[in-house]
Order: sequence, then structure tokens, then C-alpha cells
Amino acid sequence: PFYAYFLSFIYLILGPHPTTASAIQLLMGVLGCVLLYWLARNLFSKWVGLLAGLGGAIHGIAFFHEGTLLTVVLIHILNLTLLLTLYWAARHPSWKTWAIPGVLLGLSIITRPNILLFAFVILAWIWWLFQTQPIQKRLLPMMAFIAGMFFMILPVILRNVLVLREPIMTVATGGLNFYLGNSQQSTGFLVPFGELGLSSRTIVEDFKQEAENRSGKPL
Repeated sequence: PFYAYFLSFIYLILGPHPTTASAIQLLMGVLGCVLLYWLARNLFSKWVGLLAGLGGAIHGIAFFHEGTLLTVVLIHILNLTLLLTLYWAARHPSWKTWAIPGVLLGLSIITRPNILLFAFVILAWIWWLFQTQPIQKRLLPMMAFIAGMFFMILPVILRNVLVLREPIMTVATGGLNFYLGNSQQSTGFLVPFGELGLSSRTIVEDFKQEAENRSGKPL
């Protein structure tokens, strides 16, 4: 849901003009190239940074997405910033610094939920970084990271409890998407699925009804 709020904020400040939103996303694309350069320079060298930034600048699909009202640009910026803050936190001994990448991952999760899997990679990495420390000092940065992440996710969970009466962490279409991409009928293309069809207006409700029929209980 975060992209919808992001877009709403742009419309609130500058008016409901898709062209204006696209222009802002193009500027975000420029920022993404700078972040990519900065990250690669810090991790490798100046020349690697320049090549990475240039590669981002001439990447045609990225340019296409920046001119389209889709979540991709926001995801790209959030994830690049997340990687930079992880690099920064690893170079600072204070456990409190790990809350910042947690906040950024939380925002990224409520933009595209499947990055939640990356949280386990980060936690394992934090454990490895602090391997020479006592258990308590290992747990503190991990807890700060988790707290920052859930600080951003919690409002969405509360909203889903109040509106949908279900404690859904982000969105409820994970099972639908997983089935579309991995069932025996999947071909690699978005095609009608037998009795479920492919109507954008009814697909979610049709999947829910079919799942209830197969499981024999309300979902």
C-alpha cells in the first residue's frame, strides 16, 4: 500500500496530474543512479561506481518504469538506500544504528512484500558481524533492526485488522500470485485459469471463492 500513499502525497502537494508524478519518478531515477554509484564506490572502487551509475543511467527498462505509475521506482530507491544504510550501520559500532535499515526494509515490505525474505539474510549477517561479541550484544542490533521494520509494518497490520478483520501483514494476494506463477497450469504467461478466468474485476473474489470451495471453510 505504500506506493498508493506516496502517489497520494504527490497529488496532494502538486495536484492530481500523472505527468507530474512521472516527472518526479524520473528525478528519482536520477537519484537511483547516484545511489548506485555511491554504493558501488564504497564497496569496490571509484571506477566500479562510475560503471554501475552509468549502467543504471542507460538501462532502458528502468527509464520506461520511471515514466509509468508503477511501484518499481519507489522499490528501487528504497532498496538502494537500504543497502547503503546497511553498509553505514556495519561501520558504526552502536546497535541503535540498525534501526534505520529496519525502517527502510519495513517501507520496502509495504511496497513489495516479498522482500520480507531479505530480513532473514540481514539478521544472519548481523549475527555474523557481531560474532566476537557476547550473545546480548549480538541480540541488541538484531532487535533494533526488527523494531524499526515492524514500526513501519504495524500501521498496515492494524488497518487490515480494523477493515478486513484479519491480521494480514501487508496484502492478501500472496497466495493468488504464488498460484498464478507456480501451479501446474502456469505457462510463464498471464493466461485464464480454467473456471477462475482472468477478469481484473473479479479475479481476487474468484480465487477466494475457489479456495473456500476446495478447503471447505471460509477464508
